[in-house]
Amino acid sequence: MAEIHKNLNNYIVTEMDCWDFSGVIRIIQNGQIIFETSRGYSNIEFSIKNTMETRFAVASVAKQFTAFAIMILYDKGKIRLDEKANRYLPSNMQLPSEITVHQLLSHTSGLHNNYNFEDDFYVGEDRKPYHKEQFFRNWIIREPIKKPGEEFDYNNSNYNLLAWIIEYVSLKKNIFTEGYGKEYLKWISPDDERTIYPDFFRTELIHPKNTVQYFITDER
Repeated sequence: MAEIHKNLNNYIVTEMDCWDFSGVIRIIQNGQIIFETSRGYSNIEFSIKNTMETRFAVASVAKQFTAFAIMILYDKGKIRLDEKANRYLPSNMQLPSEITVHQLLSHTSGLHNNYNFEDDFYVGEDRKPYHKEQFFRNWIIREPIKKPGEEFDYNNSNYNLLAWIIEYVSLKKNIFTEGYGKEYLKWISPDDERTIYPDFFRTELIHPKNTVQYFITDER
């Protein structure tokens, strides 16, 4: 084990030096931690370094968990993937009628893509307090850019909608710990009361142990 740790340390530290890595690494084998390290800062402004307890915004990594939660509902017979998505959305959040759940999952809904940087979404809207229905009206229910099923277009709106489908169908704040998902994810603590879609940047941005996003340029 000591030899493995030494080899991992030599390799990983060399790679981190080459790529200016900032974050944490933990390698687990057969349920045991065989290597872990942290580097860089969780908050550059206040010079707070990353530790193994630092929490990170997972960004689009959350999509695989969203898709997994949809498949839990499918497995339980709560939704059908070929069904129109509107069947599983509240009446005040209805889409063009032909869009299916599968098309949301596969990024083929044809919905307007508000994450194309042309609308200043990230420097404007994304920094404002979040209201689900208002966000739907302002950024999702716009003129579609394609017909449903016509073309792949990676679009975060699809997964916003899938998240809301999960909430609406399951009536759960956290599908993984409240009923449906417990047998699928044994490693989640039953005491974890956090919601499945925490509004990380708006509710926890200032917390010193959390990472924050920075846009670093050469401007002075």
